[in-house]
Amino acid sequence: MTSPERVLETGVEVFSLWRDWPVNGVVLDRVVESGSGWVRVGVGWCSVEEAGPGVVSEWYVQRLDATVVAAEARGLQVLATLGCTPGWLSGSGSLTVLPPALRVGEVQRVAAWLAGRYAGRIAAWEIWNEPDCSAGTGCGATAPEVYLPVLRAGFTGVRAGDPGAVVVSGGISGVNTGWVEGLYAAGGRGWFDALGVHPYQGPAAEPPEAPPADHPYRISNVERVRAVMVAAGDAAVPVWFTEFGWTTGAGEGWSAGVDEATQADYLGRAIDMVQRQYPYVTHAFVFTIRDRDDWNAYENNFGLTRLDGSPKPALGALRNANDRLDALRQPDDTRVVTLDPVADATAWQASAGRSAGAATTLEVDSRAAGGSSRVTSYLRFPRPDLAPGESVVSAALTVQVTDGTVDGPVIWPTTTVWSESTLSWKRQPTRAATVPLADLGAMAPGPVTLPLMLAGPVGELSLELYAQVDDGLRLVSREDPALDLRPRLTLVVTG
Repeated sequence: MTSPERVLETGVEVFSLWRDWPVNGVVLDRVVESGSGWVRVGVGWCSVEEAGPGVVSEWYVQRLDATVVAAEARGLQVLATLGCTPGWLSGSGSLTVLPPALRVGEVQRVAAWLAGRYAGRIAAWEIWNEPDCSAGTGCGATAPEVYLPVLRAGFTGVRAGDPGAVVVSGGISGVNTGWVEGLYAAGGRGWFDALGVHPYQGPAAEPPEAPPADHPYRISNVERVRAVMVAAGDAAVPVWFTEFGWTTGAGEGWSAGVDEATQADYLGRAIDMVQRQYPYVTHAFVFTIRDRDDWNAYENNFGLTRLDGSPKPALGALRNANDRLDALRQPDDTRVVTLDPVADATAWQASAGRSAGAATTLEVDSRAAGGSSRVTSYLRFPRPDLAPGESVVSAALTVQVTDGTVDGPVIWPTTTVWSESTLSWKRQPTRAATVPLADLGAMAPGPVTLPLMLAGPVGELSLELYAQVDDGLRLVSREDPALDLRPRLTLVVTG
């Protein structure tokens, strides 16, 4: 395997200094669980110096100190987004309004102080969040030349405080080619180390591969932005996606989200697509680690976990995408192996002698509400073709859910001495371990990728899907005519 010149680095947004503060350690652990190496944290200048210039809010800075320490302890790099003009400077209660051009020296001062305080510890600083939206009259409404003095001041301040930190231009709403053209026309070249964009999809339920559009809300619009950068002489400057993702909120029209399974599917596909098609995009930050409950249905449900902290399928999908990226970073001895099942079947207690492996669905539990499960399904995969000395470092099972459940099955490894024609409730394989490979939560209809605790040398593998509730979970089987809907096992192996 030949190593690519760059492998995409991923991160996750965490509201560490405000709404996620009470569970900061937990959500940072979730970022680690996702396999991402970065965390994006919003730093509100309006909170740092709420009482006046140079008057530091100790409580807020202590939270930032603690977050930086916690990120370091977990091996996470920090992208800090500096924004929110204090009221004493803006003269308004707006959290998004840009500082007046005549007072951007204050931006430079606070950027230098913060960058110096965290020199060598905060890896990158993003100068404002969605500066094109700061006028309060809609995103894209603030002219780039109004933002440029703030960008220059922030860049100069960060360089003074920490010359080694990366400076990212404020991620704009969407991928707005005209706005980026305006930034360069106003003299923006040279005032950022990376160009920040927020490639959300519009409408919100569009898949990652949706073609470029005249509006800014398409990932694929990055091709047009890149052409602007190259024409401006900035071919060496990378693009960072400082926010992107899909909401599972039940919004309406343009803002209507997707179900949790589709969110997971789209996220994995998006990361693979960016790695494959857009080599100039070097960093991508998923928005966000946890759902919220303080805004509308669209904004509240971008999380990789639900409000209570329980994981959505997207958390596992991000982990699997990161595992694939990690495989690319190990070009000499790491690769990905994908296996199709050689057998799958469902066993019914009510028909204890019945064998059934020809159905196009796997019934993982019965529809008799209450009581223990009376149906169990099995999957058997062939021995992977591993070279001597190779072993599995991570594994994931991908299935297509046709009928969801509030609590997914426990997945156990079993002995492999069974076939579709012999398996029945009376002739089930025995479990081959004392702990399961996975214990799953809610599963919505659609594709779901399930991380398995599987590592080391691996031979032929049989999986028991044992349901914990009886609400009708069904999966597409290997007999379904649609190849892309059938189960598959993905292994990352290394020598």
